[in-house]
Parts: sequence; C-alpha cells; structure tokens
Amino acid sequence: MGLIRHFSILGAIALVLIVIEVPLELRAYSRGFQTFLFGWRGITPSTPVEGKEARSFGPSPSFPFWSEVVPEKLEAGETRYWITSASHAAETQLPLDLIFPVVLSDLCRERGQPCQVLSASAPGFTIPASAEQIETLASKYPPKVVIVYQMANDVIELARLVFSGASLETPPSKAEPGEKQALVSPRVLTHEFVDNMTAHQLLRTNLSNRVVAQRILHDELPEAARKVFITRLSHFIAVARKHGTEPVLCTFATSHRSDQIEQFPEAHRLKLFAFSRELSMPGWARTVDLLNAEIRVLAQTEDLRLIDVAEQISGRHELFRDFYHFTPEGHREVAMVLANALLGAP
Repeated sequence: MGLIRHFSILGAIALVLIVIEVPLELRAYSRGFQTFLFGWRGITPSTPVEGKEARSFGPSPSFPFWSEVVPEKLEAGETRYWITSASHAAETQLPLDLIFPVVLSDLCRERGQPCQVLSASAPGFTIPASAEQIETLASKYPPKVVIVYQMANDVIELARLVFSGASLETPPSKAEPGEKQALVSPRVLTHEFVDNMTAHQLLRTNLSNRVVAQRILHDELPEAARKVFITRLSHFIAVARKHGTEPVLCTFATSHRSDQIEQFPEAHRLKLFAFSRELSMPGWARTVDLLNAEIRVLAQTEDLRLIDVAEQISGRHELFRDFYHFTPEGHREVAMVLANALLGAP
C-alpha cells in the first residue's frame, strides 16, 4: 500500500510538470528558443532585400556553420576565414544576415576581397568546444585564418567550478595528434534534464536571478581559474596550428567598462545573474579586464595577430542588447573592426 501511495505521489508530480511544461515549451518554441521537448524551429529568416535572391544559411546536418551556405571548394583567389565563438556569433533571435560573421563576409566582398566567412560557433560553446570544432570540421572546410572570440561561457563555467570547490579540469596546453579533449566538465544527467526544462529556465530568469542579486558575490575570478582560461586558449592555438591555420585572438567587448559599471541597467544585471551566480557586476568587469590583458600578452608571446575588439567597442552601450551580446548595429561595428584589422581600413 505504501508503494502504491509513493508512486501515486510521483505520478501526480509528473502530471503537474507535464501540464506546466508543455505549454511553456510550445510558447518558447514559437518564439524561436531551443526547447527540451520540441527542439528548435530553426534560424530566423534572413532580411528580404529587393532585387536580390534569398540567402540560405546553416546550421543544418550538411552544413554545420551559423553562416551563409557555401561550397566546400574555394574559388580561385578566395580566402576562408572562420569565426569561433558562442552565441555572440550564433544568434537565435536575429536574422543571420545581420550577425557579424555574415556582415564581415559582405564587407570583404565589398572591398574586392573574395572570401568565405564561416561561423564555427554555437550557443553555449566554450574554448574547448571551439577547439573540438577545428578537430572535427577543419579537414572538410579548412580555414586559412581562424578568429577566436570567446570568454563569457568559460568565465561562467570556471567560476562555477572554482567557487564550488570542484576540480578545474584543463586540456593540455599542447595538442597531440588524435588526442580527444572533454568539451565541458562532466555533469549529472538529472541536472542536464532539469536545466533544459523551460519551466526551470523561466524560474532561473525570473526568480533565481533575483535571489542571486541579494547574495554576497565574488569581485574577481581567482588567479587559478584565470590560468585555466589561458591554458584553454593556448590549447586552442596549438590545435589551430596543427591543422595549418593561423589563429587570430580577439579581446572581449562588454556594454560597460569598469568605470561605467554603476550605470549598468538592472534588467541586464538580472539577466546576467540568471546564468552567472558567482561573480558580482564589478567582479565581471574586473575579470574581463584581467583576461583581456592576458589575451594581449598571450598574442605577443605566441607572435599572433590580435584584434582589440574591447578597445574599440566596450562601453558603447547602444551596441549591446545586454552585457555582452550585440544589437544589429553592434554586429556591424564588430564586423567593421574585424574587416579593418584583416584587410586594412577602406
């Protein structure tokens, strides 16, 4: 009898979850978000332009890049660039012809430089995931140059690990042939299930973040975690070089600089705290400054080109829709910064 009662309670909980979760999943799916039950409806259609054919974009099973579909074989005189990033270069809320990898491709053509710009990016990617993309896709779509624009997800992951006392697992700083690396730290399956539920995500973005905002948070990512970040980036450089491509580093831009952080909008602060529960806003600003400084040093040490996006974009609030994602105008500005660095000013 007790066993029947136990299963009855579990069944009632499951029924309530289904009744709540399914409508929320349908609502999120219709708005273009990735959902646990229904997946993702696909990219936002491109902006129609009178007199021009509609453009076709990935990602798809046959073309895994968040950019315009192009042939594997390059045309004579054509250069292939890769952008490796996270949701900064793999938008689900904007038409893909407005994001900076696609705008960069358009700018190259406008300046008489035939090219392909492929966004080897995806929401949630960290630097190890970007390195894995090179290992997986570089033989089929070999880039001449790979531009890495990464930071936020690595900071979120490393902060969660270091402040919870978990092990800071790192890939080796040098890539060995055939070596496989873990993309993210291992997680419990039930955690993944709960995290992917729309109801949980809504609670996180509307309730949990407000709780986090009231806590005493950390004002800096510890040095040990910052060293792991640079180790990840060094490993990425080694993987890129192993595949015969030139890695180009970028500093990371944010809507507010350290001296502007008191002006940061409350709505954006709560949005950030939905995903980052360890660092305060001053902590985020200081961590970005410290890591950008280390990226500049790493580029010099490794004799790499550096594109200082932060120097030219950070603090220009109108170019951002939150702390580190761009508006359409921001995407165009970033594309201009990259084009000027790669091709020279027009």
